[in-house]
Amino acid sequence: MTRTATYTVNLSQAHSLAISMNYSTVGKTAVSGSDFTPVSGTLNFAPGETSNSFDVPILAVSDRDLKFSAKLSAPTNCTLSTANAGVCTISPDNALVALVTTAKNAKAASAAADSAHYDATIAAASAASAYASANSALTAANADLDAKNAAAAAYDADANAKLGAMNVWLVAAAQNPAYQATALQAQADYNAAAATAAQAHTAASAAATTAANASAAVATALVNKNNADAAVTTTAATADAARSTAASTKAAAAAGFVGSTTLEL
Repeated sequence: MTRTATYTVNLSQAHSLAISMNYSTVGKTAVSGSDFTPVSGTLNFAPGETSNSFDVPILAVSDRDLKFSAKLSAPTNCTLSTANAGVCTISPDNALVALVTTAKNAKAASAAADSAHYDATIAAASAASAYASANSALTAANADLDAKNAAAAAYDADANAKLGAMNVWLVAAAQNPAYQATALQAQADYNAAAATAAQAHTAASAAATTAANASAAVATALVNKNNADAAVTTTAATADAARSTAASTKAAAAAGFVGSTTLEL
């Protein structure tokens, strides 16, 4: 539907003579030829006539105010109180404003989705690193546990050997007091070996606890890694959809502009 702006020029009083004046349009923020059709001509007032008008076709469809003016000149049989016929404001098109608002919101949503995907990617990398570290810690803990179990077994064997020797010397000492000192030394050697074996078992038990905790940490890290990877997939899909929406709404809004103005997001 063609829109027009109508300028009405009124005389201060009726006159017995014919009156005329020229008019023409002047662009301001509205561009002549793009946002409105420039017009010029002559307004003729018959004797006794006090009002006349001219129309300016409006071309622009925009999301912002655009202004142009009209001026009067070359009056005949009258004096102009002002050469300015007034400023016309081409109001924003409501439907286009809505489209632009939708496009701006979609652009913001797309940026937020991209940011969320980036954050998820960083978090996934961190989770993967934590999982790798947890696996390394578990490997080290298991190796330490194996070493401490082996040490405990060796100390057990030594203690058992010293126990056998002690028993032999105790029997010998019971039969011959001359072996009493040797039996006492064998008993001391066994007690020391048994104490060392007990310490080795304590260390092995602690290593087993460390290994169990490391295994639990690996399980937790794996859950976190899987969740982080899933978040990357989800946020990537969301970001793709948001970019598509932003592109389509931008195109729809851009297509709605007519005249000198263009979409600004």
